[in-house]
Amino acid sequence: MNTLINKRGISQAGLISQKLKDEKFDFIFSSPLKRCVQTAKIIAKPHGGKIIYRDGLAEVNLGKYTGMDRHEIEVNFPGDWSRRVDSKYSFLHEAGESYREVDEKRVKPLLSEFREKYSSRSILVITHAGICRLLLGSMLGLHPQEKMEIEFPNDCIYYIDYLPHKTFVKYYLAESKKDGTGYLHRLDDGKKMEFMKFKEQA
Repeated sequence: MNTLINKRGISQAGLISQKLKDEKFDFIFSSPLKRCVQTAKIIAKPHGGKIIYRDGLAEVNLGKYTGMDRHEIEVNFPGDWSRRVDSKYSFLHEAGESYREVDEKRVKPLLSEFREKYSSRSILVITHAGICRLLLGSMLGLHPQEKMEIEFPNDCIYYIDYLPHKTFVKYYLAESKKDGTGYLHRLDDGKKMEFMKFKEQA
């Protein structure tokens, strides 16, 4: 859904803005959806506020499931949730997109553009959890299922050095001020997160 962020989201954006205020960015890119626009304006304010909005950074279109939680999907479309869990990357959201489609048609071309035009520049990308999984997963050379296991809490900053033969990743959680090397990965119980060391590109 193209909605605005809530009070906690505004607070998280403020914390991220404070953390990044002394960083130097040559370009700031954002999804054009309302919640990202609102977040980007808060974060970009100390940097002059100039933001480049890219449709390719919009969240995956969930089609007929948009706005539904797991229970609502199971009630309204029996069996669809389990099929989605079993094949999240390739599952086509009816009247929407699959992660595979977004990865191939939006994310990979965008990464190629970033690599060709901004390889020596420092850029900030403000986007959604689904797109982050695909962006970071592609930069790390992860398999599709591994991409789907990347977590992106709303207060998370990923610092990424995207080099020709290696990709280095660090994370920072603005609310708890926890940081470390690697990316966040949700455990099988769906309740806890562990910190996974990044996988180097071949």
